[in-house]
Amino acid sequence: SRRIALEGGFRFSKPELAYRLSGDAENAADATAAETLSRYVVTGSLVLHLRRVDTNRLVPFVAGGGGYIRDLHELNELVETGREYHALAGVKYWLGAGRQRFGIRVQGGLSVSDGGFDFSEGSRTIPMAAAGLVYLF
Repeated sequence: SRRIALEGGFRFSKPELAYRLSGDAENAADATAAETLSRYVVTGSLVLHLRRVDTNRLVPFVAGGGGYIRDLHELNELVETGREYHALAGVKYWLGAGRQRFGIRVQGGLSVSDGGFDFSEGSRTIPMAAAGLVYLF
């Protein structure tokens, strides 16, 4: 509708993890072990536009949603899954007129993840900021 939208997202990353091994009881040399994860995150959001999209160039919005995390360790021998929840606020600035137009989107918010690969138990809260191009169908 002109005020409410559903959005979907997909993120993929390949972070490298390094472990420093030291203090061996048998005085072995210090070593560093590394592996690369493949992280997939699929998300969905409900977006509330605070002004009508079809009549305003600058449209502030708030959004919230959640997603699924899937981490694959190197060689895909170990899989870890989790959940992600997020809350966002931002603005869309529309560049064209009419039904089909391009715009710029700037947003910030918080992401809370629980599960997946992490060095600690429990949830982790991460601040987010992003800018991008959008297209209205």
